[in-house]
Amino acid sequence: MGRKKLYNRDDALLAIKHHFWQYGFEATSLLDLERASELPKQTLYREFTDKEGMYVAALAHYQIQEVQSANRLLKTQENPKARFQALFDTILADAGSPSGRLGCFICNAAAERTNLGSQATDQVVDALGRLRSIFADALNVPSGDDYLADSVLAGYIGFRNLVRNDWPTTNLQAVANDLLSMIDLGAKLPRQP
Repeated sequence: MGRKKLYNRDDALLAIKHHFWQYGFEATSLLDLERASELPKQTLYREFTDKEGMYVAALAHYQIQEVQSANRLLKTQENPKARFQALFDTILADAGSPSGRLGCFICNAAAERTNLGSQATDQVVDALGRLRSIFADALNVPSGDDYLADSVLAGYIGFRNLVRNDWPTTNLQAVANDLLSMIDLGAKLPRQP
């Protein structure tokens, strides 16, 4: 008689996250999540309530990793332009890998947001807000001066979506350079009183 496989919530969540990250909410069925996690639907429902609950948990897990990783990377450099140069260089270096071609789960979820329920939508808005906040810190933007941080967030989302869609590397580098020029210029502008 074979041994019963022990259930591990973290492993299941990683599998669920990867599937949603790759295929999105709408294109993922409960059967897909059962296969990916190797758990029956009863266990998935007990742990996550429903498909949206699984998506929210997966996005929250990704958000913690992505925001912490980006924050650490942005703190390794001395000035705003160098901080974002390091971030874009890291994304470009990973662009050809299978995980790099998945793009950013937060950015993907933001693009798919119209199809999400309120709990998942709230998670996406929170994730974008956290990214914006670390970008504002990296830009040395004073509280209430939102324009540059919002512009960088919009550029980052677009950049990550171009990576996901296999944009040519030379074009991606040109986009990164344009974003860095905007950051450099914006960081030098006088702040609003």
